[in-house]
Amino acid sequence: MVIDPVNEKTNGFTFGVSPAGVQTEYLVTGQTGRRTNPEPGRSRRGVNMAWDNKWFCEVTNHSDRWIVEIAIPFKTLRFDKEKDQWGINFFRRDAGSDSIHTWAPVPIEFNEEDLGYLGVLSWNEPPAKTSRNFALIPYVRGTTAKDYEAETKAD
Repeated sequence: MVIDPVNEKTNGFTFGVSPAGVQTEYLVTGQTGRRTNPEPGRSRRGVNMAWDNKWFCEVTNHSDRWIVEIAIPFKTLRFDKEKDQWGINFFRRDAGSDSIHTWAPVPIEFNEEDLGYLGVLSWNEPPAKTSRNFALIPYVRGTTAKDYEAETKAD
């Protein structure tokens, strides 16, 4: 799913889930452009795969289908509390048939998360703004060095 909570087609958030419950999330910009195959080792234009946030999903597998339920805390998203319409689209990549299906139509030559082709999510009342999503992750880093030729002690 791709969400543009300010509905200006400039920045959005994409959330994905596999049938095994593996989650992925990334940022998209309005600069995704036409569908291309990126060079090996390079990500697509307009996509930031480094974005990482806490959200939840639950997957149920059946013999003929799978169902996913997603919970995305609003503090994960940057949005304007005055806007009662967000851009949204749902898409499915089917590796078996090498096809992509979208809820809101996207021309075949564009990427499925292109912000120019989102449907509309209308709120009766816009969601209230929540506290900022701030995380502090402490860590320790150490290093040691020893010159075996000079037979020095480890520093």
